[in-house]
Amino acid sequence: MSCKPNFETGSGDALFVKNASSSTFGAYSTTDEPTSTDHIPHLSFNANFAQQREPSAEKNASRSVVETFTLRKEGSFDASFYLKGGTTPLLDVLLAACIGSKTGSSSTGTISSVAASADGKGTDLMLGAGEGGGFSVGQSVAIPVSDGTYTVHLITAISTDTLTVAPKIPTSEFSYLSTKTVTGGYAYKPDPQLSKCLIMAFYRANEAYFYSGVIPGKATFEGDGNSPVRVTFDGPIGDNPVYMGSAAQFVDHDSMSTTLQIPKGDGRKFTTNSLVTWYDVSAGDYLKDPSGIKEKMRVTAIDTSPVDHDELTVTRGVDATTALDPDSADLIVPWRPDTQSGGTILSGALNVPYTIQIGEDGTSTDDHLYTVRRWQVVYDNSVQLINDTYGSDHASGFATGKKNQCQLTMEAYMSRDFFREYGRARNLESARVMIRAGNALGKMVGIYMPRVDLNAQAVEDADNDALVTTTFAGDILAQSGDDEVYVLFA
Repeated sequence: MSCKPNFETGSGDALFVKNASSSTFGAYSTTDEPTSTDHIPHLSFNANFAQQREPSAEKNASRSVVETFTLRKEGSFDASFYLKGGTTPLLDVLLAACIGSKTGSSSTGTISSVAASADGKGTDLMLGAGEGGGFSVGQSVAIPVSDGTYTVHLITAISTDTLTVAPKIPTSEFSYLSTKTVTGGYAYKPDPQLSKCLIMAFYRANEAYFYSGVIPGKATFEGDGNSPVRVTFDGPIGDNPVYMGSAAQFVDHDSMSTTLQIPKGDGRKFTTNSLVTWYDVSAGDYLKDPSGIKEKMRVTAIDTSPVDHDELTVTRGVDATTALDPDSADLIVPWRPDTQSGGTILSGALNVPYTIQIGEDGTSTDDHLYTVRRWQVVYDNSVQLINDTYGSDHASGFATGKKNQCQLTMEAYMSRDFFREYGRARNLESARVMIRAGNALGKMVGIYMPRVDLNAQAVEDADNDALVTTTFAGDILAQSGDDEVYVLFA
């Protein structure tokens, strides 16, 4: 007997996310099956599913409960990731579904001159003739600075070949920028109305969990000086999940077998129309053909009527894969796409620092740069499920009728310069805030908030000889509608 326990660990977990084939809730279908390009490396994933059954309240002579009613079902999820740099983020499907559509291009332009914008809230970059046409309002742009690094900005206006960017570029950099090249990137901004449902497929060891009707209604971005920048998406799950497990072979099968016998009771581990494959127990990996490809088998029927076993009827060699001959000890398991990696992890450490830039109006005044201990940005669409429709045991849709709820929190060591933000909050003044992570071209992200109403903060006590900390929180509001938060990649 082996002393190694047959338990699972989370090290091999994999999460796949894709847009649903239909904007309405419905059963998971073959068109929603994930592929390797849908894989997103994740930090954590939790899914909750409430399946309620209520005892009958009818009076009878017995104290025993003999009848129950099945009530409505609903679920929720949260998934955390590193916010990686790059112009094609792996989180595209989640950012687009939670915040809004992506705008931008990889166009470049050469700066001919630099000036403060007329409204004193940004900087004008004059490019070469015809180069302004390659950019669009609402996209990000990477701008070189004199120390050899880059900063990411948002394009707020374009006049022929003049780009107005926010937040401001320090006036000390104006002369350096002449003849330098700017490079376009991408940005996500709020859409007026969300309408997307997602599919999430979560694989753990030889198990699979499929969730449809997933609504990522809230995104929480956060970072501190000692860990990478992270984002957590959470929201409701409107449809019933599908679970799949693994099963041993009840008898030995070969490459021609289309009726697979498995132990009694294991039929409930599978679902019709799902994909399964073989797991080579001796190799500790999937059974593969000489080219390294797993066989795909489509489950077309499940028969639990035999007395001593269950049966899966399958179509062998789906999608031009090769029907394989398994060893008698090999398992039947859910088919799983390959995984991928990409992007650059960004942190507040010395190699890729992040900064907080708070705007100051005035054509000859620079914005203020701060170093903080930690920060958090919450963008919440206030999504609510419509889960009271007669004739269905799960949600029939979702609504975003409430106003967005967005907040910024910053914690810093108290300093003389930072005290000016106490005055801004006391005077009920709004602020433009940019949070940046990364300083290399193609490896930067930024979160730009055109209007933040900081709240007056309490004075916090500190121990003798201890550094005084202060926490600022405020509401992120729209400046002109549907523009509370821009998530920038450059």
